[in-house]
Amino acid sequence: MGDVNLDGTVGFPDLLSLAQHYGAAAASWDYGDLNYDQKVDFTDLLMLAQHYNQSLPAAAVPPGAVPESAAAIVACAPLMLPRRRRSRGDDFGQG
Repeated sequence: MGDVNLDGTVGFPDLLSLAQHYGAAAASWDYGDLNYDQKVDFTDLLMLAQHYNQSLPAAAVPPGAVPESAAAIVACAPLMLPRRRRSRGDDFGQG
């Protein structure tokens, strides 16, 4: 909680992003809206402060890794596309 830039550590870059967008409405996570209430405010700052200097454990998924479920979905995507069936008449110019 508090890792705004998703680099695995809650640090100064995260605090800087939150500070730059402090008071913003219709904000998202990358602006510092850590509690998803669409605004960057003291509650978000408090959440970041409570986790400042914390990092993900070494056993966490390395950056750039794709979870197996996501890889399976990407691999099967072409199979999920609708296919047009051809009737026998298509071969001879008949609909």
